[in-house]
Amino acid sequence: DCSVLPSASFISSDTAFCTGTCINFRDLSTNATTWQWIFPGATPSASTSQNPSNICYATSGQYDVTLIASNATGRDTIKMSSLVDVSTPPTIPTFTQTGNALVASAGNSYQWFRNGIAISGATSQQYIAFLSGDYSVEVYNATGCSALSIVQHVSLIGFSDPSSANIRIYPNPAHDHLYFSFPLEYGFIQISLYNSIGQQIFISKNAYQSLIELDLSGLNLAVGTYTLMLDLDSKRYRKLILIN
Repeated sequence: DCSVLPSASFISSDTAFCTGTCINFRDLSTNATTWQWIFPGATPSASTSQNPSNICYATSGQYDVTLIASNATGRDTIKMSSLVDVSTPPTIPTFTQTGNALVASAGNSYQWFRNGIAISGATSQQYIAFLSGDYSVEVYNATGCSALSIVQHVSLIGFSDPSSANIRIYPNPAHDHLYFSFPLEYGFIQISLYNSIGQQIFISKNAYQSLIELDLSGLNLAVGTYTLMLDLDSKRYRKLILIN
């Protein structure tokens, strides 16, 4: 009804996001026949479409949005101050490799990838890799924006099977206890246990003993395959253990 003044109103597809994001606006005005949108800080910065789309924000900050709805009788203006909140993504993350441990630069949360595929459950700053491959990590900041590291090839060559050093680990499959028999003297023995997604669930540091007993009963381990890592002075060994 063009004899009635318009009433301006609208909604947006999003209001809080990261730089480089484009959003859409939907007109909810009544009795309007023309529309004038003003988007300071965006590209484009204005529109006369009823429902403008692909309004993009390249710089962080808080931005107003104004809609002027008009008809032959007059116009109505609605201005929503600081409606759009644009956040800056983190700097491009990096990660370092120490043995089979991959450690990302600091962030709020993480997602690790191997060969371009997200690793289920690998969402900590450190990831223990059990397979060689091309790894990357996506790091999120407190506002939920993210950045992806460059891809790095991770090689795990150099991990030996304990049997090659006459180290016995039994029984396998194991249930409540696991035993380690060392025929040679080592000044330091570290035993670490990791689940299928590379999370460390146990670590034990011991002076040399020819026989070490590991009590599994208090770890509440689910049935499945676990990776056992042995650090013996400067040597490292790896073995898969089935827990039943």
